[in-house]
Amino acid sequence: MAFVFQVELDPTVAQAKGFIHLASLAEDLISESLPSTVLTFDLVDRIIHSRLSRPENALIEMPKNPALLDYLISCWKRCREAHRRINGILETGTMSLVASPDEAAKLKHLANTRTNILVKTREVVMNYAGLVLNPDMADMFPQSPEILKQGAGYLATKLLLDAYASEEQLPAEFLTEFVARFENDGLAEMIGPVINSITASMRFQDISTEYTVPIRALTALVAHKNIAAILPSLPNWIPNNLTPRTFELLTILGPYFAKPVAFNDETEKLGKSYFSSADAFGENSNRDREGMDIGNRNYGDVESTMTNLRGTISAVQSALHGLVMGLIKAGSNVREGVLKFLADAVSINHARGRMQVDPKTVGTDGFLFNIGKVCLQLCEPIMDPNFSKIQLIEPFHFLRESPRLPQPPSTTMMFADDETLHSQKLSWLAQNPQAPAANFITDIFILTLGSLHLGYMSSVRQYQELIRQLGEFKKQVDQMKTERDNGGWASAPDRGIREVMLKRYQTQLDAWIAQRLVMATSLLDKVTVDQIMRFYNLAMMWLIRVVLVGSGKNVDNLNWSLLARGNLTQRGFNVLPFPAEVPLMFATLPEWIFEDIVEFYLFICRYKATLFEGTLRDEFMLFSVAMLQSSGYIKNPHLKSKLVEILFYFTHPLYRGPNGEDVGPRLDTVFSTHEAAKKYLVPGVMRFYVDAEFTGDSRAFYDKFSIRYNISQILKSIWSDQNHRTAVIVESQKEEFIKFANLLMNDTSFLLDEALTKLAEIHKLQDEMSDVTAWNALQQTVRDEKEKSLREYERGAQSYLQLGNETVNMFHYLTAEERVVTPFMAPYIVERLAAMLDYNLTTLVGPRCTELKVKNPEKYRFNPKALLTKLVDIFLHLAHRIEFVQAVAKDERSYRKEIFYRACDILARNALKNSVELDALRQFVNKVEDTIRNTQVEDEELGDVPDEFLDPLLAHLMEDPVILPTSNITVDRSTIITQLLSQPLDPFNRKPLTIEMVIPNVELKVKIEDWKRQRKSGQATPMQID
Repeated sequence: MAFVFQVELDPTVAQAKGFIHLASLAEDLISESLPSTVLTFDLVDRIIHSRLSRPENALIEMPKNPALLDYLISCWKRCREAHRRINGILETGTMSLVASPDEAAKLKHLANTRTNILVKTREVVMNYAGLVLNPDMADMFPQSPEILKQGAGYLATKLLLDAYASEEQLPAEFLTEFVARFENDGLAEMIGPVINSITASMRFQDISTEYTVPIRALTALVAHKNIAAILPSLPNWIPNNLTPRTFELLTILGPYFAKPVAFNDETEKLGKSYFSSADAFGENSNRDREGMDIGNRNYGDVESTMTNLRGTISAVQSALHGLVMGLIKAGSNVREGVLKFLADAVSINHARGRMQVDPKTVGTDGFLFNIGKVCLQLCEPIMDPNFSKIQLIEPFHFLRESPRLPQPPSTTMMFADDETLHSQKLSWLAQNPQAPAANFITDIFILTLGSLHLGYMSSVRQYQELIRQLGEFKKQVDQMKTERDNGGWASAPDRGIREVMLKRYQTQLDAWIAQRLVMATSLLDKVTVDQIMRFYNLAMMWLIRVVLVGSGKNVDNLNWSLLARGNLTQRGFNVLPFPAEVPLMFATLPEWIFEDIVEFYLFICRYKATLFEGTLRDEFMLFSVAMLQSSGYIKNPHLKSKLVEILFYFTHPLYRGPNGEDVGPRLDTVFSTHEAAKKYLVPGVMRFYVDAEFTGDSRAFYDKFSIRYNISQILKSIWSDQNHRTAVIVESQKEEFIKFANLLMNDTSFLLDEALTKLAEIHKLQDEMSDVTAWNALQQTVRDEKEKSLREYERGAQSYLQLGNETVNMFHYLTAEERVVTPFMAPYIVERLAAMLDYNLTTLVGPRCTELKVKNPEKYRFNPKALLTKLVDIFLHLAHRIEFVQAVAKDERSYRKEIFYRACDILARNALKNSVELDALRQFVNKVEDTIRNTQVEDEELGDVPDEFLDPLLAHLMEDPVILPTSNITVDRSTIITQLLSQPLDPFNRKPLTIEMVIPNVELKVKIEDWKRQRKSGQATPMQID
């Protein structure tokens, strides 16, 4: 006992051994006529009590006067050590070395007796440890004010030491025995302060400090299920009346997620610590492999720093996942508490889903990022490539009365309004009055959706806005530097102020670049992106499952892995196309689920598409063609446009060459390998090409050109694939293709006209600026205004030519395929096609072609020779069609044979066409000239046409008159078809109209035919008809 408790009753012995003399206990024993020199187990309780009651315990801690808990732990450790030694003797066979079996038996009995005494002594020590830590018994023994102030939280100081010291001062075995002893005897009251102390310590940490210590301490505690079970019952697990920011600090788990993060705070500490620049004012600016500005930093250093920081944050998130898993495994009540914490962490930050929000009113990026990462790790078991657990995720979860993630009232749904959602919820609840609570897999799936929506994807929007601001700010800085270097500041009276402002701007620019690098470290981490992509693969397949289940399909035994690869026919039904009527179960889902998926893919495609290299894109391909083919499933046309934009990025090479050019592999191989893409990609994008005309948005007129440019790149990418070319041919035989052809022609006409007009303006301004004397004579305000106009013309020319070149290119390869040409020969298409081609040919080689000569034409993507060659190719592709020849002959506005002859000269002079092709072009002109002569003869035979027979819009002789039922006016069928292709409205009163509604004017048609016949035979006169 003396060894265990380091005490003695005899003062001489105590002094000799360096032990504490228990004078009061010795006196009590003497007064009781008991032995006062020997410590026995019978006295163990009195020994501890006497030792803990010494007044000296209230003094400042010293090696010989430790805190009471430290003293008791040391006693427990000596008991354990003595126990181990005895057991070692018993186990190593030392008993066999004694002289006789009787002596061995006696020694064994003695060893067992002492072992029992040590076990009981440990129990007594543990009881007193509980008394020392129990807040209700704090004043039972003398302790220093500092220790009394900490109370049970003093235990936390041991857990917050480094791993070796913590085990030394608070052995894990002691903690295990402590928890077992007090499980039903005040454990919660003692552990609460300990947890609070550890959490308080975490509030002062960040990624650059000892953040691992509090996480390790709390993880060690919750490894004990009895302690884990206590946490959700503590009052500060999730206190009431929290704001998003206080939620991160005042909840028990909040600081662990909020503090160790790789995102900048208001102090910009991480940017300064990890990505500081040695020369913020340097003149050179470097770029990374994606072409992003990194200032004067070395690319290798930036990559190395990112790698190290990503390793650190990965370790944080692994530790957080271990902490959460320890809680989840502790029991159903604890699991529910963890799910509530995660759900509240997401829900309280619903404002982060808005486009504009004050960052101080919502949770931090790092907090939500860590929440999302832990949710992703919890989802790992259900993110297998076979989707083996997809049937466990409820398709109807958002119809529950209390879903795990309630949606704010402003939530937009896929294809429903609030009234429909309310009705559908009531219907589902009526059909499922006793529905069990959602399972854990559904809960964590929904929470992961929400945490990514308000965490990662919200940070993505901020990152993109930061890049936009960086770009604008850098232009301003570069402009100031250019003015300075060109001598513009030399004589300025405020030159010094300008230099100071420039340095200030450069410092701010460099700080923003550092901030971007910090955000990119987390957002563009390959491991994170891979996790999110695999999760969204699951989410896309789940959305398809919602459609099928909502449509009444039996999907129990569907092979989802095969479906993702494009095997669309299973269990006796075709998965695609989806039913025409949108299932309400899908229609009432939050739209942000869909939007997050496409925004994620777009983000990676724009800023680090190389992360997709080597990954399967089957799920996204299936999802894309399914939604593009089933246009009624997406109310928001911008979501479809984003699908198309992602597919467009797939056609881009993944890498940049030394001069910034695109090189390397592309992602569009999936277009030709995925079975669903082979069948539905072409119909889907061609349908959206038409649908983009009528999005109803205020920017629809301009947005449609970007959408169609993306579609043109997709079609160009797949044109060489025979399966897809056949699909285009099949589509061209459908009535809907006429709309596609009409819009393609409209776009080409508009884009080329705008582009060439702006080139002419650029030419004019460049000529004016080349006369330096006259230019300098102009007032500065006039020069500034003209320079501004030049920049606007240049931007417009670049944009319109990029789009226009692609529409011409599409015409080029479509008209080269004879089986696609026929729709372009429709009367209401071919004449406008001919007029468009004639006009642009005249612009390129006609009398005013010199107005298009600009400096550095490649800057505007203007290659007149290439454009001329393609226009002539289109003429040659169609030259054998009599309809086209007749249409060109009718074009009195732009067609001139001299223009074609001049084009031949240019093509020959620049060796752009061979003699055979030039002869074919001349023969085409001859056909047109013959047709013109024949037409003139026919017109002379007919003479003046009665007004009754003239089309009221185009004033030509009607061939097939029809009555518009909405206005009761007769027009030619070709005229109204042309009108309806652009807008489904009656041109006379703007009422809705379709071609199926028009009524043939048979009587008038007979009159026209009789009149023509009589005129040609020389019998009729206009007066006779009247």
